[in-house]
Amino acid sequence: MRDRGARRRPDPRRMMVGKAPKDQVHIGLCLLYSGSGFRGLQIQVHAPTCHTVEGMLIQALKDTGIIADVVRGRPAGEHHHFARSCRTDRGVHAIRNMVSLFVPKEVFDKVGQSGGICERLNRRLPATIRVASVMQLSGSFIPRHCCNRRVYRYMLPLYALLPPCDTWAAVEKYYSGCLAYVQTLAKEAVAAQRTQHGVPYVDLEKMSAAEPSADGQASQSSWLRHLQASTNRCNQLLRSHFTGSRRYHNFSVDIDSNRSGVSAKVIQPANDEALRVIYRSEVCPRVFFFPCSIQGGAGDEAPVLLHGESRKEYDMNLLRYPPPTSALMDGANGDSPVASATTVSSGSSTTPTTCLPPTTTVLPFLIFQIEGESFLLNMIRKVIGSLLAVCRGARESILEEALSPERRVTTPLAPGPYLYLAQSTYHGYDRSIGGASCSGPPGRLTRVQDAWGGAVSEAAELFAFHNIAADIVDVDLNAMPPLDDILAARDRALSASRPHTVVEDAHLIDMREYRSVLPTRTPWPVSSEMTVFLRLLRVHNWSVRPIQLDPDCKALREIRNRKERAAASSIAAAASPGAEAVEASEMDGNDTKTREATEEQAAAPIDDLSKVPSEGGGKGSVPESGEDGWVYVAGTPNEASAQRQAYFARCWKRARPWEYDDETAKSLTGGKHVRIEGDVEVGDDSVAP
Repeated sequence: MRDRGARRRPDPRRMMVGKAPKDQVHIGLCLLYSGSGFRGLQIQVHAPTCHTVEGMLIQALKDTGIIADVVRGRPAGEHHHFARSCRTDRGVHAIRNMVSLFVPKEVFDKVGQSGGICERLNRRLPATIRVASVMQLSGSFIPRHCCNRRVYRYMLPLYALLPPCDTWAAVEKYYSGCLAYVQTLAKEAVAAQRTQHGVPYVDLEKMSAAEPSADGQASQSSWLRHLQASTNRCNQLLRSHFTGSRRYHNFSVDIDSNRSGVSAKVIQPANDEALRVIYRSEVCPRVFFFPCSIQGGAGDEAPVLLHGESRKEYDMNLLRYPPPTSALMDGANGDSPVASATTVSSGSSTTPTTCLPPTTTVLPFLIFQIEGESFLLNMIRKVIGSLLAVCRGARESILEEALSPERRVTTPLAPGPYLYLAQSTYHGYDRSIGGASCSGPPGRLTRVQDAWGGAVSEAAELFAFHNIAADIVDVDLNAMPPLDDILAARDRALSASRPHTVVEDAHLIDMREYRSVLPTRTPWPVSSEMTVFLRLLRVHNWSVRPIQLDPDCKALREIRNRKERAAASSIAAAASPGAEAVEASEMDGNDTKTREATEEQAAAPIDDLSKVPSEGGGKGSVPESGEDGWVYVAGTPNEASAQRQAYFARCWKRARPWEYDDETAKSLTGGKHVRIEGDVEVGDDSVAP
């Protein structure tokens, strides 16, 4: 076997810092943020600095003295090498996102090193952005390339999985008494202390087994049955079509959008950029009850909505810095940051009245989660949109056409505000720096897994289940102001409380791409983004078109190889339905995986895990997995930790078969072969010679 250095091939795309700047410390920030009030994460040079998450972070870095100045929306100087691991779009949120930069060692020591930087930044940042941890990194660390896995979650409201419902009012129409029964389930979960990060939940299997009350028994039982059937259907589609290595050219920006003004590059099917690997994906069969309101004083009074931090920030800015009415006409014609900061709202930002019953205080959501190495622009939202479309009546074969390199398909794009990054992992970097830990001496490099564990991980999950979830509930109830209104209110607030913001953005007036932000003058929409999306699915035009490819291109050879493996698998299964069939099934890592196999990999006995040596145990050792951002269906944190370690151990063993003897392999699999969602073979899509 060749040594490790011979197996690794240099990546020409990787731009490493050949030599760290002199007298500089490379720090990494664990960033948590709610993106409802921002135009995405990354800095936009043609927009005011405070309109992006990174812009607000850079302003806080300047105000705390960590960087000297802000020039054209970026840290002044060439030595900072500001970078991030995962970019998020407008309205998308994140926890455990890595942002790194170099800071002078003198400044690093002056502000109190990592702990002092974290404390100072959180005092300056708004409540929608938090820094959970600050750690030192190696000089060659680049977040985007060192991040080897990413986990995203998408909060699905209950009505999205109960066709033909498209609003909460429709749920009450088709399933009378459903929301009232949900309130009862939430109270029972709180009484039984069945909560996850403070949010009550109930598993679908237990909901189906529960006995509903006598009144409305038929309707309550029907929505439970339909919800479980819809969840099972979604997971079956995900295992069949969205697990393994596929070409996702139809799940990014399509040609029609590109022609309408979108500047993103269209992904071609024959390009290797379209090839992505999804390790696992599922709709978690657990219903979470997120708070949405408190009951009014009278029994028939409308509920009082509970708003998230993004809406609270907007209301506070509007209260403290009301727009002067005399600036309406000037602001409408102005192109400077000052003009946009003094524009007036049209008065149309009145929150629409909610259609929830007076007794509704919580709303049920399910979590879709997906794990992969990297994702294309809009890829996750298009996977979710296509999944919901098929569950609502579209033919399943449309998914095969969308994944075929010989077809161009316009897939539906699900709303972005329900999506957030849950985890970014750096196992390769952690292994490269050895066994360093948080208990090491100051200045010693720390593994990201150790730095982001414990209290940091708990703070990240609390931010997701409370701050981000509250903003998503606001969006779903159509209680979130339009983004332009939020940004205009923030511009007014910063121009008064932080006057040098205008100086930092003075370059914008000379840029042709710059457009000042004006409060919306259109009436507040009567429906949420999710409701509009579900209604448009009924008339969505998939626009399936053929693509002419070279018969010898790599994409078509992959299809031929897959068909040959499927034929060989069928022959082997027919010849011997026993062990040979199991071996034959391994030949196609992209085919359907049964639910029993998935459940078996997630519920490995704890006794078996105790037999797995810990890191440093020599040949066959398996390190601790650490947090992976996945929501496991487990009753206690210990059970979730056992399932997480079982999954990680199998993935570790699968990637290093030469390091494991038969005894260790049996301890990992319970004495038999277990197919798991992470069993994605590198050779599955290899090209035939």
